[in-house]
Amino acid sequence: MKKLLYASLLGFMAVCVTACQSENKDEELLTVGFEQAQLGTTGYAESTSYSESGIVFSNNYNADWGSWSGFAVSNCTDTETPGYLNMYSVAAGKAASGKQFAVAFYFESDGPKSCNLKFSDGKDHVIRSVSIANSTYGYLSMLQGSAFSKKFSDGDFLVMIFTGIDAKGNTIGTMKHYLADFTNGNHKLSTDWETVDFSSLGAVNEVDITFDCSDKGDFGINTPTYACIDNIIYVK
Repeated sequence: MKKLLYASLLGFMAVCVTACQSENKDEELLTVGFEQAQLGTTGYAESTSYSESGIVFSNNYNADWGSWSGFAVSNCTDTETPGYLNMYSVAAGKAASGKQFAVAFYFESDGPKSCNLKFSDGKDHVIRSVSIANSTYGYLSMLQGSAFSKKFSDGDFLVMIFTGIDAKGNTIGTMKHYLADFTNGNHKLSTDWETVDFSSLGAVNEVDITFDCSDKGDFGINTPTYACIDNIIYVK
């Protein structure tokens, strides 16, 4: 009887493994790498929204002020120059792959939709992973401090918050990724690209990106709320 039960269990496990393999084999993944954007001589494009492989990336450009929030596409890799004039560079010194990447900028005054990505087909999709890195502007501000923000020390943090919204407009979940974390004995302030698992967010039609930070003043977060994004992989 024990042998029969054992054999049955093995058979059941084999069926499950085969089914899982078949499901994964049929799964079609698409990758957004931002390589299609035409950047010109500046090395960045910040004045229009961008779409690639079925995802539209928000952009709120104010021509009167020359300001923006949302997403800009860039190939800038200056890792040494501090300040907002170098807001389009990645602290890693290169894209996660290829030559181009996106710079995400959350501007609190524009609200949670100021930095948003949305699937253009109106359907829900599972995002498998996203490559994320600090911008040079944000990294050097946290490393050295500036006239507007503090140098990070024990207790400080800068975190990205991703809010998933389904095609019916329902908020279905949130997840976080720390760009800097000096809490609870941690000392994270990375210049590297990190591949972040997004599966826990579930099937979404859009994602709002906001930030939270330990360094705040009368007008909100003092630390630059920028991050670089590349290689968004999702299930078609």
